[in-house]
Amino acid sequence: MTSIELKSLTKKFQRQPALSDISFRVIAGERVAIVGPSGSGKSTLLRVIAGLESPTSGTLWLDGQDAQQVPPHERNMGMLFQNNSLYPHLTVEENIHFAKSKKTNTSDWKLLFDELVSWLELSSLLQRMPDQLSGGEQQRVALARALIRRPQTLLLDEPLTHLDRRLSRRVQDNILAAQQRYKFTLLYVTHDIEAALSFADRILVLCQGKLVQIDTADGLARQGDPFVCEYLELDRQCVSHGVASWEANKVNVTVPNIQFELATLSESKSPISRAAEHAPEASHNQPVTCRVKLLDWKETAAS
Repeated sequence: MTSIELKSLTKKFQRQPALSDISFRVIAGERVAIVGPSGSGKSTLLRVIAGLESPTSGTLWLDGQDAQQVPPHERNMGMLFQNNSLYPHLTVEENIHFAKSKKTNTSDWKLLFDELVSWLELSSLLQRMPDQLSGGEQQRVALARALIRRPQTLLLDEPLTHLDRRLSRRVQDNILAAQQRYKFTLLYVTHDIEAALSFADRILVLCQGKLVQIDTADGLARQGDPFVCEYLELDRQCVSHGVASWEANKVNVTVPNIQFELATLSESKSPISRAAEHAPEASHNQPVTCRVKLLDWKETAAS
């Protein structure tokens, strides 16, 4: 896992600033969601961290080392893009093996390859070509190719944009499970505000190349900049204490005056759902804290 720190970093393209005086620090092993309107500099930020772009001014530090002295191929970072970038003339197996470097120990590589193929359910797809795969399958292959080099940091640039909601959630679950399994720092550019609020340790908000705010979801809800609250729709959300009960794979959550049922465990891996996997067969009235988003409402007379 790698710690990342930017100090007064600016990136310009033809004198136009894409990033302006950005400073923040990511702790090793942290999950940070990067959000903001289109054109706010999110992808540029990832490319600078990866070494694919050089900063115009300011510095980038990786584990306390000035990254200017570290070429991209030595930063030990994996990347996943909107376009999975699979080689169309190679099979799934060949695409994953393409990431192997000359320095890699062959036996260690094979062990990790077999583990990833099994864990991401790719065994039946190894001899297929990329154009024979669904969007979700392609992104799972791209994830395996990114993970097989055991990166210390994984950079995600909206890799789920072209997937439907069900597939998007499944691949997202794979990514979060991988982060827990293989222990890396995760920076995730996304337009999915709900996902950012639910999985990230902290949320970094950009607007027009400037860092507006970086904080936990609760911190932003309590002391969010007006733009941040509006963009994240925090003014339509509240945090409430309630109880959860589950039986088999069904989870019911009740907060004051509201009751809802979570998706079955095979389709959802929310913190409550994950807890249910290790709960007794039937359990009731377990305290939980929920973030509730109001999609619609109507005014009532004051009591």
